[in-house]
Amino acid sequence: MGNRKFLAGADIGGTSLSVVLATPRGRILARAKGLTPPPQEDPAAVLDVLENLLRQCADKAGCSLEDMSGLGVGVPGAVARDRGVVTRAVNLGWREVPLVTLLESRHRVPVTLANDVQVAIEGEHRFGAAQGARQAVGIWVGTGIGGGLIQQGRLHTGASGAAGEIGHMVVASTSEPCGCGRIGCVEALASRTAVERHIRALMAAGRTSAIPRLLAEKGRTRITAGIIRKALLEGDAVAQEAMAEAQIHLGTLVTNILNLLDPEVVVIGGGLVQKLGESFVAPVRERARAACLRGWKSDEGPRIVPSLLGDDAGPLGAAALAHAPAARKR
Repeated sequence: MGNRKFLAGADIGGTSLSVVLATPRGRILARAKGLTPPPQEDPAAVLDVLENLLRQCADKAGCSLEDMSGLGVGVPGAVARDRGVVTRAVNLGWREVPLVTLLESRHRVPVTLANDVQVAIEGEHRFGAAQGARQAVGIWVGTGIGGGLIQQGRLHTGASGAAGEIGHMVVASTSEPCGCGRIGCVEALASRTAVERHIRALMAAGRTSAIPRLLAEKGRTRITAGIIRKALLEGDAVAQEAMAEAQIHLGTLVTNILNLLDPEVVVIGGGLVQKLGESFVAPVRERARAACLRGWKSDEGPRIVPSLLGDDAGPLGAAALAHAPAARKR
């Protein structure tokens, strides 16, 4: 493969880093995944892992990194896209990191930077569940909750690049303190972290659950999305109660989004959705459609659907942004 025919996309997460090489039409040529180094101010260790994964992908695809025409990167934090700077990424330990400059000096190709959920909704818009929509919203439910917006068919990042921070929309008057320090954020009530905290509180109060046994069988201490799925399949009442509570708050979030933005489609992704699929999304959809101002019935109104691309949404969306120079300026 020659003449710079492929694009690269990277999704840098707090625990893992995913890379794809893809064609401009979204055909994935190769994938690679690695662990993100522990949080530290100097991004060099992360950039070394990224470079290694890019080379692994190039080897798998039978091409050279010299054939790369652009690199898109999503990071879990606040981004100043006009400056190519990660202004703050708590899970990486970064503040004011000039990521675009650092990567362009290494790889000698144009680099496009965005928030991790912004690139995920871009991937779903180009190639997945929101394909063809002019107005779309993405909600990713994981350790936290993040969002991304498509407006008039293009990624919308807002005046400062922070549009889509829907995890910090307030949906209740009480909650455990959110990681941002505020009370009532949907992230503190409906993320996988919040579900785990709710489960542990119910067990501490004396409720019987299958989760301790499932954790012991897996040799784990953290209640992952996979553990929650197994508990739900067993009909575990504690897992069911914690999940139902999270879905109520997500339904409120989606109601507010429908009332404010009137999107054609809301895509819900993240670890819990990958494990639970439609069974996770259906109660959220039902509550949102019933509660929003227009009161849509089940057979009409906006689509509220699970992600189609799963783990590929972020890196594939990042690669897509690398192919659209005009989008970098929005």
